Amino acid sequence: MSRHILSLKWYESKGLELKRSKLSETNNEEILVKIHSCGICGSDIKILKFGNSRLSSGRTMGHEIAGEIIEVGSKVKKFNAGDRISIGADIPNHGNDLAFGHELDGGFAEYMLINKNYLETGPIEKFNSINFDIASLAEPLACCINGYEKVNFKPHNSVLILGAGTIGIMLSFLAKIYKIPKIFVADIAKKRIQNLKEFDFLTKCFDLSNENIFDWKKNNHPFDLIFTANNNPKSQQQAVKLIESKSIVNFFGGLPKIESEVKINTNNIHYKEAIITGSHGSSPEQHKKALRIIEKYPSFFESLISKRFALKDYRKAIKEASNPENFKIMIKPNL
Repeated sequence: MSRHILSLKWYESKGLELKRSKLSETNNEEILVKIHSCGICGSDIKILKFGNSRLSSGRTMGHEIAGEIIEVGSKVKKFNAGDRISIGADIPNHGNDLAFGHELDGGFAEYMLINKNYLETGPIEKFNSINFDIASLAEPLACCINGYEKVNFKPHNSVLILGAGTIGIMLSFLAKIYKIPKIFVADIAKKRIQNLKEFDFLTKCFDLSNENIFDWKKNNHPFDLIFTANNNPKSQQQAVKLIESKSIVNFFGGLPKIESEVKINTNNIHYKEAIITGSHGSSPEQHKKALRIIEKYPSFFESLISKRFALKDYRKAIKEASNPENFKIMIKPNL
């Protein structure tokens, strides 16, 4: 008996469209996952605006995924029917990009088939004590862990995160876990800064629409570590201007291809012996670490879920995900 599933596919000429397609039978080396939650990432919004060479037309998007295994092939030993799993994006592939929701079909669908190759090497981790929504946040949190692991070769007294969206708050929370004493967040959206009032672990929040962060730095102290947690080229320029002696900057947020060449003063890097690095994606081990952190602090991650939408309401979901007043927007494919 043939089965069909509803999925949200991206087309180069038309953008997103809901499609019903035939679901292949689960073979003896695959699992079938019923998707309960898939978060909308900032990079998904960027794809819809600018496209992405990693996606072929007709690909199912979505890479922040959590669901339940409902079928298991006879040769699969690691997983069982009924297992609740969090699925990350990036699959180790000898230095080449390979990820669910990009080169491979992702989680904006009622079901996903995952084959042997990705079961053995991919970021797929079981969980029990948390719900599907926050379990799906392991993917973006793992990317944040990757960012810190690029810069953890020395202690930091302070960190500044430029961008107060979901990623910026996750980076801030990790700073608390990593025991960085002073945690600063800045954003150009007043609503986002207002959203930060509930997070008492933050030292100070900067409203860049009417506050001069350079004057504040001059009268207080430098920032040891700076993350650019957004896709605005001006933020990268600002980060380089803000560095002081031996500061470290992590370009965390990728830029649209048409805006990826940024003019910066390299003397500010050279004479202050600063370090500029970047981070992209995460490893299966980082995904595992992220899930364990979420299990330890579930109430914090619950606070990052703003709204939930059925798959058929994806247009509303995308609109809300683009609204700076919100944190994470969830697609619930089987709602």
